[in-house]
Amino acid sequence: MNEHDLYMNDFMRVYETLDYWGPGSGADTLKALKMVSLPPKSILDIGCGKGLATKVLAENSDAVVTALDNEQSALNRLEGRFNKLGMSDRLKP
Repeated sequence: MNEHDLYMNDFMRVYETLDYWGPGSGADTLKALKMVSLPPKSILDIGCGKGLATKVLAENSDAVVTALDNEQSALNRLEGRFNKLGMSDRLKP
């Protein structure tokens, strides 16, 4: 196991049960989106985690959202969330 794997094991032990894996909130995401002068056609969400901010971005725009994260379990949850909402066509994990 390399140093990155050790870090990710520790990270997941602490954060797995939490909805957000970093700072911010849905309100913060919406505030940032409203600061964009033109309606975006595509959005890149780097470090999306389980996709709570990704969901806010998709629900409040017509953009296709490309979501990136280095944790596959998070991307799996994100895909499931978008499938349940009927928005899988708006997501590129």
